[in-house]
Amino acid sequence: MELLLIAPWSVTPPAGGSAGQLPTRVNIANPVSYIVQKLQVSGKRKPSERAKDVLYIHGTFELFAGTLPDLRLLWTDAVRPALGPRTRRLHGRVSSEAA
Repeated sequence: MELLLIAPWSVTPPAGGSAGQLPTRVNIANPVSYIVQKLQVSGKRKPSERAKDVLYIHGTFELFAGTLPDLRLLWTDAVRPALGPRTRRLHGRVSSEAA
C-alpha cells in the first residue's frame, strides 16, 4: 500500500458541493505506482482476481499511452528509487530489459 503513496497526483474534482465551499484537493496514486502495485500483488491473488488486475493494467496503459515517456521518467526519478532493495532489483531487471 505504501507504494501507492509515492509521488501521488493531486487533483481538484469539479465543484458540486454547497455554495461557498472551498475546493477539495484529493491525492490519487500515479499510474506507475498503480501498475507496479498491481504487478506485486497479482501472484498472491486468486486467478479470477489476477485476470481483473491484468485488465486494469491494460486499461491504465491504454489511458496513458500518449504519456509513456513521462511515465518512464516518473518510474526512474520517483517510484523506483523509493522501492525497497529487493523490489528494486526485480523491477530494475524488467526496466533495463525494456530499454
